[in-house]
Amino acid sequence: MAPLLQEAFGSLRPIEISACAPCNLFWFDKLESVRLTPKSVLEVFAFIGRAGRARNTLSSQFNCPICSKPLALTHDLQRTTRFTYWRCRNDHGQLITFHHFLREKNFIRAPSPAELAKLRATVRQVGCSQCGAPVDLASQSICAHCGAPVALIDPEGVAKALRELDTGAGRRPPPIRRR
Repeated sequence: MAPLLQEAFGSLRPIEISACAPCNLFWFDKLESVRLTPKSVLEVFAFIGRAGRARNTLSSQFNCPICSKPLALTHDLQRTTRFTYWRCRNDHGQLITFHHFLREKNFIRAPSPAELAKLRATVRQVGCSQCGAPVDLASQSICAHCGAPVALIDPEGVAKALRELDTGAGRRPPPIRRR
């Protein structure tokens, strides 16, 4: 993994998120993910678009950048969307691919069987949206390297998510209480 660089999102009280564009990874410290305002989520979405496809192959094991202990692969559910990330067992934060961040926010989805058949008829190979490895559509619908399924940007899902985020953009996030 390339070094994580700090990226600031938001204008009033920016949140600095560690990102590795060549690896398509974000590191969210303990409370950064929940502190993202709707406007910040839109800025993160734009950052992902500018970063483009992963240029580095994704590792299957990662260590926490704070305590150096191995991160635990975690399967989660947001609404009806399944996504994964690696979390620190000491609760320092989580590492998530751009792909799974977009899944969590409902910007991308799995293709229907008909959409997958159409894609196979017109495209021979795609790059995995999670790790960048080639996926041969003639024989695969998931990445052989990282196991991520082929995913499509869902225009209706993006429009709905943008409306929800835009509606929430005027609201301030609840204050974080420290103990």
